Amino acid sequence: MLNNASKQVAHCYRRAAECRELAERRESQREFYLEREQAWLTLARSFEFSERVGQVLNERQRLKRRNRLATQSISPAPKCPACGVEMGLHVFLPTFVEAHKTYEDAFFVCPNCGHLSDYLAAL
Repeated sequence: MLNNASKQVAHCYRRAAECRELAERRESQREFYLEREQAWLTLARSFEFSERVGQVLNERQRLKRRNRLATQSISPAPKCPACGVEMGLHVFLPTFVEAHKTYEDAFFVCPNCGHLSDYLAAL
C-alpha cells in the first residue's frame, strides 16, 4: 500500500507526464509546459528524498532503541582481566537466536588500560 509521500510522488509524475503531452501538442506554449514538467519532476524528487530520509531516520531510531535495550540487559559489566577496572560496553553483535533466547556477542573495553574482551551474553 502506498503511503502519503508515495501518493504525492505518483501525483507529481502524472502531472509531469501531462505537461509533457501538452508541450508536444501545443507548440505555441511548448516552453511553458516543459518548464512545468521540470517543476513537477523536481517536486517529485523532493518528495522521494524526504521519504528516503524519513525511512533512514526511522531505522536509526529503531536500532537505537534496540541497542539501548541490549545495553541495559547486559549487566553487570565485566572486570578487566589485566587491571581489574570495570569495563565499558564498546559494541555488540547479534549472534544467534535459540528457543526464545537471543545471544549477543558483546565487546567490552577497559577505560584504564584499553584491554578489549568479548563475552557471549543471553538477553
